[in-house]
Amino acid sequence: MTSEPLLLEPTATAEPHSTSEHSPVEVSPSGGKFTFWMICGVLLPLITIGVELATRMSAQSWVDPMPTTAHVVLALLVPLINFVVAIRLEDARTRESKRLAVAAGFSTGISALYALIYLPFASVSLILSVITEATGAVVLETAQDYERAGLKDPDDPGKEDKAMEGTPEPATWLTMGAGLAILFAARRKLQRAR
Repeated sequence: MTSEPLLLEPTATAEPHSTSEHSPVEVSPSGGKFTFWMICGVLLPLITIGVELATRMSAQSWVDPMPTTAHVVLALLVPLINFVVAIRLEDARTRESKRLAVAAGFSTGISALYALIYLPFASVSLILSVITEATGAVVLETAQDYERAGLKDPDDPGKEDKAMEGTPEPATWLTMGAGLAILFAARRKLQRAR
């Protein structure tokens, strides 16, 4: 790598007979930035995609980020494009600034879409973790957690708790209430129409 700045010109000025008035864009070689770009832009997305495809962790818990092959390909384009852009920017002969900008924008757009999808889950997770710590609420994930709290594990068939079966959760009450409200509103609208 050289220490001189790279000159990136739009493709129109790369031709020898071009009459365009574009001035070159100066970009200095990155050094440590290249390593950071490769780790955050290529390696981290590949690890994230690989973990999700192997474990289906997010698909089982919240939302499936890659329900089809097309979604997998779209997600894999992010590290691929980031890799190509990083390599091209390190090449002193690069004259493809418009194409690189479009490719980087496409990669950023895909990343932003997934960030927006997961943004509500991140805020809810943060709020719930703060509430759990502040209130001392018990998180029951494993059989050991149930034993430590002195409760019966509902997934253990030998320890069925019949009292819990008849009590709907708050989400169930809200769903039933919303359904009844919709039915009531529809009935009232039909009565007014007559």
